[in-house]
Amino acid sequence: ATPHSLPLGKADDLPSCANPKSSPPRIRSPSPLRNFIRHRISREEPFAPVDPYRLNECLPSQTLWHIASHVFRQAYRHLLLRIPSIYFTRVSRVFSDAELSRPEVQRMIEGRNKGEEFRWPADHEWVAPNVSPAMIRFKESWETFVESVLKEWKTLNVVSALLLTAILAILQIEAAATALIMRTSASLSLICALMSLVYGCVYILRFGTMKSMYRAFKWAEEAQQTTSILWNVWVLLAMPAVWISWSMVFFCIAILDFVWDQPFSPPPPLDDLIPRRDLPALTPRILISFVFLLGLFYFILVIRTFRRW
Repeated sequence: ATPHSLPLGKADDLPSCANPKSSPPRIRSPSPLRNFIRHRISREEPFAPVDPYRLNECLPSQTLWHIASHVFRQAYRHLLLRIPSIYFTRVSRVFSDAELSRPEVQRMIEGRNKGEEFRWPADHEWVAPNVSPAMIRFKESWETFVESVLKEWKTLNVVSALLLTAILAILQIEAAATALIMRTSASLSLICALMSLVYGCVYILRFGTMKSMYRAFKWAEEAQQTTSILWNVWVLLAMPAVWISWSMVFFCIAILDFVWDQPFSPPPPLDDLIPRRDLPALTPRILISFVFLLGLFYFILVIRTFRRW
């Protein structure tokens, strides 16, 4: 034994930090953040619908073609008052909240397309452990979405019916028969409101059966393969809202033309050759136009606020 060595048996009594040979290997406790990062990395690619109004980066590298395609997409989307993009965001949120993966959705789509070869689960079988938790969440989110759009279309039908009554009342005015802008705007508003009412009735009758998962994955397939700009599932969902919105626009044009084009006072005598606008006739027109612009201003603020949410 060396002078610095310890007696036999004493080395085992030392703490583990002083006796490295007998210390057990240190095991790091699992970090929640590390587990979360590992889960996110190993997670399968999430399912996301295709936005047809986003410029495709894979187009041929021709600047003129890129610009023309982008201008056409944005012009058509603004012609539809950007309402299809709203429905695209809502449906995308249904899939993202359910956390469905693309391979999982693709397997269900392929099974649906096989027909009788694939046994599709009944609606009451979409529970654990028959399907994954993501599928259960998707079923609940999809049913909630279908119920919400049905309520929206019912409300739009009520608005369309009331608007049709108001437009018909305007067309009964004698001055509307001679005012070109007023008659044209009121007629366009009447047609748009009628089309919105027709679309709404058809959608309410048809979408009552869209809660089943069999049809939900048909929508998922259409959302994944959407390439057409002029007609796709988002334009389909937006049709009632687009037509009623344009009806409101034309109705406002007809009202403003009635305010500014029709005289508030009897016409001047024939010998009065000096055109003039009396103050009593100009004041209500300015007041009505100011109220309309004020409502339009607050409407823009409401839309901007909703976009931040």
